[in-house]
Amino acid sequence: MYVDPSNCALINTPLGKLRIITPTQSVMDRLIAAAVWNDAQSLEQALLVASRQADNIDWKALGDWALREGIAADIAVLEFYEKMGRTLP
Repeated sequence: MYVDPSNCALINTPLGKLRIITPTQSVMDRLIAAAVWNDAQSLEQALLVASRQADNIDWKALGDWALREGIAADIAVLEFYEKMGRTLP
């Protein structure tokens, strides 16, 4: 998944600036890996991020993205939404 650098937050570190993706972008990255590669660890990571950052996830954007990517009916994505107690838009 490509994330435009202008859409990333910047934090200063002793070694310079570091770009940080949002929790929503992180979940997108892990869900696409879970769906495309049938990777259980990626699904687990998506669930971990989403469960800790649920209030910071843009759920509408996530659902719209899953539909656009054609992975909304994938078993990993359905399991993610079920475990998070949410439904796709």
